[in-house]
Amino acid sequence: MQKLFQADSIATAVGVTAAANAAARFLGLIRGVALAWLITQDQFGLLGIALLVVNVLLPVCSAGIFEAAARYAPIHEAAGTLRRFTLRCFGLVSIIAVGSTGLLGWFIEPVGSILFSVATTDAETGGGESRSRSYLAAATLLCVVVLSLYHTLLGLLRGLRMFRAVSFAEFFVGVLFTLLAVGGAALGFTSAPALVVTYALATAIVTLVFAPRLVLRISKPAVAESVSPESGVKRSDRRLLTFGIWAAAAAMLWQAMFYYPMWYLLKVSNAETVGAFHGTRLVAQVIHLAAAMLVAIVSANITRLWEQAGRRIATQRLDTMTKAAILGFAGGAVLLSSARPIVMRMFPSTYATGGGAYDPLVLFFLLVGVTGLITVRLHLLEKPRLTCLAWLAGATV
Repeated sequence: MQKLFQADSIATAVGVTAAANAAARFLGLIRGVALAWLITQDQFGLLGIALLVVNVLLPVCSAGIFEAAARYAPIHEAAGTLRRFTLRCFGLVSIIAVGSTGLLGWFIEPVGSILFSVATTDAETGGGESRSRSYLAAATLLCVVVLSLYHTLLGLLRGLRMFRAVSFAEFFVGVLFTLLAVGGAALGFTSAPALVVTYALATAIVTLVFAPRLVLRISKPAVAESVSPESGVKRSDRRLLTFGIWAAAAAMLWQAMFYYPMWYLLKVSNAETVGAFHGTRLVAQVIHLAAAMLVAIVSANITRLWEQAGRRIATQRLDTMTKAAILGFAGGAVLLSSARPIVMRMFPSTYATGGGAYDPLVLFFLLVGVTGLITVRLHLLEKPRLTCLAWLAGATV
């Protein structure tokens, strides 16, 4: 297990991460298809929206600490101050996540109504719809707290280039979530809130296993490298929250663009329609998940090169990686689009109405992968505010 917590070369990172992520994403697809058959289409749609809401609230309720952790970990690693930085990241994110979700939980009914409102009125359902929304909102907030800690862990691991640990953590979350969700649904726990709780539980278990081992690994006395960027350490201490808040705002706007179409669809139609759309989206986003994996690998390795070898060398390497990644994205999108007749047959026939969105979603996720590479440059320049302004313009349009 301890061998997982070692810095990986690019070749190792790509190989191990690709294999582990492919397995995890395959599990995700299997889980989604299984749940589409085991639970009602409206609960499947609500589950899809709840997971998107988690992604929207996560950067806000964690103040983007996990983004800052990935950016500044290499500086503290080189200076020998990594243990203090790690503990500070976990401490800050715990306080911020619990406080922010607790505030939202105080207004659980209006929050649930805003996030999960449907065209059906409470009068038509005898108030049951309102209670259901509140339960789903509460489960979502619980999930946000757990994922804030989990993503801080992943941010630190990525910043330290420990991609084997990242890959195994995500794989185990996928395995546990699949077992708990599918097993629970088979036993009769078919509501969206119950399934969101299984996601939180799976994530909590993996975090409790991996986080102590990371802290133990970096608790060994570290020797600062000859480059020892003391000023960089002081700068990151001052800018940790600033960087995180701007990154959180950018991530929130980006995720809001993901969330809004499904939220609006739920607002004007019904959860069954959302379920059909979510099934199609589940398949199409495979290209986005693969792109996110490559962007994380590129970002971590280029960040270290930027801090140690200088901007010119790092920029040249980033240009080469960007060209190769874009070619890979395009090829994957073509294959995924060609497989449409086959993959749509995995879902029940009632999900066929979502097929019309398949190719547009593939194109959308291809563009998402390309824009992810652009944000790497802005993070290197410590200007997440520019990313935030770009996403604000996109969300406004």
